[in-house]
Amino acid sequence: MKYHRLFNLFVLIAVVVLVLMTAREATATTVLVSQKSTCVSMSSQLSVYTEYVRERGLWMTYTQDGPTGVDGGLIQLLSEKRACAK
Repeated sequence: MKYHRLFNLFVLIAVVVLVLMTAREATATTVLVSQKSTCVSMSSQLSVYTEYVRERGLWMTYTQDGPTGVDGGLIQLLSEKRACAK
């Protein structure tokens, strides 16, 4: 009888540990998915290219969404992507 209760105790401990580990992984996955959806909405660093603008007489940086030089847009793009990569 003593061994039967000890076995039940070990099974209970194992189930509790499994539930806690599953909850931890589910929380980590939720955080990761929410971070990824935020990063997807930003322009890609790989879409950055330069183009010579004759009217201004200088090279400007662009992305797939338009010019990046407005209000430090290139710096913001590069710094936000670094934060998303973490």
